Amino acid sequence: MELSQLDRTTLKLRVTRIDRQGTDRLINLANEFASSISTKVLESLEKGDCSSSFADIAEAAKTKFCLYCLAIINCYATLENNRNEIVGQKFANLKKLDPFLKAKGINHEKVLCHKTMEEFRQVNNAVKHHRLSEATTIITESGKRYGTKQLESLYKRSRRLDSYLTDLFRKFANTQ
Repeated sequence: MELSQLDRTTLKLRVTRIDRQGTDRLINLANEFASSISTKVLESLEKGDCSSSFADIAEAAKTKFCLYCLAIINCYATLENNRNEIVGQKFANLKKLDPFLKAKGINHEKVLCHKTMEEFRQVNNAVKHHRLSEATTIITESGKRYGTKQLESLYKRSRRLDSYLTDLFRKFANTQ
């Protein structure tokens, strides 16, 4: 079935973007909370009061780690759903998607920002198969270790996933 130009434009607008606004708000709140706890502990120490809990600082750091993990999962889950919509089939496994795209003349590794997408995939899988309640780091299948700073850095690059989806959409549309 051929899509009209309006339908194609509507589809493109819907599937080439990952909405991060809500996640960004949660991360900002977690950062503010961590900062306020750190400030409170330092003020207490300056007054000679050691009753402020350093455990609160550790808990705030762990919360931030977990939020970044959830942010990565959210981005990748949205990417998977949007990618499936672009290609018109559900692929839960890239090992099946790659030959499908190749049959359409698309080299998946040549799609813009493929490396970023792959990094999100690996972190997503590591998070999903890890016990977050006991962790402040994860290790991907390629052996790369991610703590909060590395997750934060990866999340900041999540805008590249929009470029990946846009390029995949363009390349796939050209095969139709």
